Amino acid sequence: MEHTGPTKLNGNNMSKRNYTDKQQAFLKALPKVGFNVAEACRQAGYSTTNSFKVAKGLRAEILEMSEAILATSAPQAASKLIEVMNSNKPIPQVQHKLAASNSILDRVGVAKRAAVDVNLNEGSSVFILPTKDVINEKG
Repeated sequence: MEHTGPTKLNGNNMSKRNYTDKQQAFLKALPKVGFNVAEACRQAGYSTTNSFKVAKGLRAEILEMSEAILATSAPQAASKLIEVMNSNKPIPQVQHKLAASNSILDRVGVAKRAAVDVNLNEGSSVFILPTKDVINEKG
């Protein structure tokens, strides 16, 4: 049986699309099994040998879930950076925690914003290039 979108799964608004019962079961199971695609396939009734094909067919939905997880983890990552910055005590695995926090913030677009200043107020210029000369090559 197919369901017509837009469908809301696990609090995420998935793309407007028709999902089979197995696809919906897979998408619901995926976060519950720690995003283990083979296990989500098994729980949804797919053969685990088809896990790549199932994941490929639902790539956009999987990416949307991943982006949502990163976005909801960004405040925690920012908080961890502040905690490390303000701490006077040694923090176990601090380098790994900082790297993970920075990576999450980079991926959601919070950190490392590159600003490009393009000033077009000078008026526009037109370049007129000379014509090409034909080169006769005789070998």
